[in-house]
Amino acid sequence: MEAEAALSRFLRVLLPIAVLNTIATGMLWPTLPKIILANFNGDSARASIFLGSVTALNAGLDLFANPMLGALSDSYGRRVMLLQSLTVSCGCNLLVAASPTLPAIVCAKIAFGLTNITRAVGYSMIIDLSHSTAPSARIHSFGAIGLAVGIGHAIGPLVGGIIADKSPRAACAASGIVMIIATCLAHGMLPETLSEASRRPIGVKAMRAVWSMSKLRVFAHRPLAPFCVPFVLSTVATGVYSLWFFYTEQRYGWGAVLNGIFLAMYGILTAISQGALLRRLVPQHFTSAQVCIAGYFTNALVFALYGLCRKGWALFSVLPLCGIASLSDPVLRSTMTSHVSPEEQGLFQGGLASLGTLGGTIGPLVAGALLSIASSRKTDCTQDGSTSPARTSNAACTDILGAPFFFGAVLFGIASISAVHAFGEMRSPGAQGHAFKTMPRRLIAEPSDDDGTEHEEGEELAPLVLCDTQVGSDTQRSANQHGGANQNR
Repeated sequence: MEAEAALSRFLRVLLPIAVLNTIATGMLWPTLPKIILANFNGDSARASIFLGSVTALNAGLDLFANPMLGALSDSYGRRVMLLQSLTVSCGCNLLVAASPTLPAIVCAKIAFGLTNITRAVGYSMIIDLSHSTAPSARIHSFGAIGLAVGIGHAIGPLVGGIIADKSPRAACAASGIVMIIATCLAHGMLPETLSEASRRPIGVKAMRAVWSMSKLRVFAHRPLAPFCVPFVLSTVATGVYSLWFFYTEQRYGWGAVLNGIFLAMYGILTAISQGALLRRLVPQHFTSAQVCIAGYFTNALVFALYGLCRKGWALFSVLPLCGIASLSDPVLRSTMTSHVSPEEQGLFQGGLASLGTLGGTIGPLVAGALLSIASSRKTDCTQDGSTSPARTSNAACTDILGAPFFFGAVLFGIASISAVHAFGEMRSPGAQGHAFKTMPRRLIAEPSDDDGTEHEEGEELAPLVLCDTQVGSDTQRSANQHGGANQNR
């Protein structure tokens, strides 16, 4: 009870920061496409390619930097890494406000990609305080983060769209001011969650090991590896959202305000689902596996409907399904973190963020290419022959614009099937023997110059027991005894 009370007190500080951070980020969603489109003189095809490319660049830098930043949070603490991430975000927003040009946007994306670890550190801080709580408390805490993000998504795009409709530079400046408030709140009120005893020193050689994804051996461990497939596929699919504003502008003629209203409604439904509905569903009525798989299948349906809708108002009818679709991510994250020790959570969350940005690198590039091709095809179609309203509204001219979302629907369908397989592996009798492994306590140790092994000579490594909370206490005791026997040998 004391651990849950401490976690509850911490969330009351963290959640307002998460809301402000998401508001600031959401304000840029309708703003950056407007700035980019103005720099390309209204050429949507070229603007789509550019936005997809800079989004992929940002994600690629995240892929490189997140494991390093996560490992640094294991060594120097969560709070300092969160503060540097928020501070750089402030500078990036103000830079674009001062100079709304393409080079400024590229520079801001590079700086943001090399330093952004806000979400991963937030999850690590929750995990630091939830080791002594019930497994459902961690799921509910992740759901609370989803609630905060949903509230931010409800406010940020709407406010940003209204301001950007008058002045995109003012919207960027307002986003920077909100981020400054979030940074000051974090500096003044957010406590450190990683104790000195749990911190791990890290050297230059160890940092080189972190940069090598092959060193993140925790993802190769059997309980975790199957879950990486649906996680990566879902992040590739959600990369399509980076082109949302260009898609709705070309197909339905939406502006920044109407897009802001739609995303506000989306954020409200997401907040209700992850903040209230998830708490009632798991574990009282459904298992984590059932909720996660249902969320992935619903995502596939949502993306397919996005691509099929021929009228803008029809998109609003899809929104109720988005609430169910949003439940898969916090459940999957909670399931994966239950297999990782407290000392490795920063590295794991950084690695998980890198897996996400691996998908985030591919998704915007593919979506941008598909939308650019579709835009060119639509232009050729409307200019070929008659340009009457009947001709321009022909399904052959407009339905092709839904290609990026059909691509996302296929990926979510595959992710659903892989999630079924992953949860089946976790619960199968054969997997129970592998649910607990004895692994080095330090995944990142100084490499030996002699034999290439990843521990110093004479160093005694304590076993790291990765336990699956779904298996049961008897199996856990047996596995711990087995791990102890391995240590004695």
